[in-house]
Amino acid sequence: MYTPGANLTAKQPNNTEIPPVDGLSRWKEDFFTSVIPIMCHSYNDYWRPDLVSFALGAGCMGVEVDVWLDGTSLLVGYDPSELHPNRTLRTVFLDPLLEILIQQNPDEQWANHTVYDRARGVFSTQPNTPLTLLVNVKTDPQKTWEIVTAELEPLRANQFLTRFEVVHTAPGYREKQDMWPGPITIVGTGNMNRDAYRRYVFSRPSIEVDGYTSSDHYEYHDSFYDAPLEVLPNGNLFTQGLANGMVWTGSSQLDNADEAYFASASFNKAIGSVRMGFSRKQLNAVREQVYIAKKSNLKSRYYDLPSWPTNYRDYVWDVLSREGVDMLSIHDLESVAKRGWSKGYTRTAVWMTFVYFWLFSMSVVALLYKRLLVLGTA
Repeated sequence: MYTPGANLTAKQPNNTEIPPVDGLSRWKEDFFTSVIPIMCHSYNDYWRPDLVSFALGAGCMGVEVDVWLDGTSLLVGYDPSELHPNRTLRTVFLDPLLEILIQQNPDEQWANHTVYDRARGVFSTQPNTPLTLLVNVKTDPQKTWEIVTAELEPLRANQFLTRFEVVHTAPGYREKQDMWPGPITIVGTGNMNRDAYRRYVFSRPSIEVDGYTSSDHYEYHDSFYDAPLEVLPNGNLFTQGLANGMVWTGSSQLDNADEAYFASASFNKAIGSVRMGFSRKQLNAVREQVYIAKKSNLKSRYYDLPSWPTNYRDYVWDVLSREGVDMLSIHDLESVAKRGWSKGYTRTAVWMTFVYFWLFSMSVVALLYKRLLVLGTA
């Protein structure tokens, strides 16, 4: 089993008395019946004692966790100096989510489920809305993902995971549907990128089904990867034409929904600064990326979003939500929970443009005036 050269646990952690996570009682007491899910994705909230309840209480449909493999343990934290042996993927995220889902799916309703049944999700107001757990792998992707996959077993055994599963109805026959949505969708990112994910797939054991041999991954898997949104239009191509009076369509997809779930990009890198408002080029880039993601059945997501000033941040959130982006990675959950995103930044941007133009004009006038003075004294 993989053991890093240096122990990733902080020798002198900031808080050695970390309280146990009790996600279920907190969830039942404060949020259980009233939360409305929204398109936010919680990240870097490790300072909170109960990350799961806080993110779900804000209505976030996604939670991101940084995972570090330390021996056989999956420690969670933004930085190696923050890691603590009591804070693992299982104790901080998987176990609380399992408790919530067991509460949502009592035995009298769920114990005899079949492969066709769908468990209720964490949001009582919208029980078919899945929660995405984005696992940001910080260490060796293949060795880390083997442990991640193993630790998902309690959720897997209860059929609480979104999964790709080939359901054979008879020898040589299968269900047309392969993707089966569940309450929790597991997505790898960070070091678990497309290439690492496919190396992991190729390392899986082979099985024989209906006379042919392939990786067991192509019969069942319940984890997916995060595709690159910025270059998605270059890798996923869709064509349409007319031949003999018939319309035909075709596609060539580097990233498809059987293996990828999100298509994500840094907003700063993919779109750039929009302090003066979205330019036509920037808006077209957003629309193209979102369109191709939807065409590919992937969820579009932007991270590295502006956080300050707040009216600028809210303006970006509002435009992206109107353009159909599926998920925004957000740090300020309190503001998200209020749902009152400001729409006044456009006026601010126009005013800033006017001020900048006026200052530029005045500087040009001053420069010309100075040059005229020089010419006049020559």
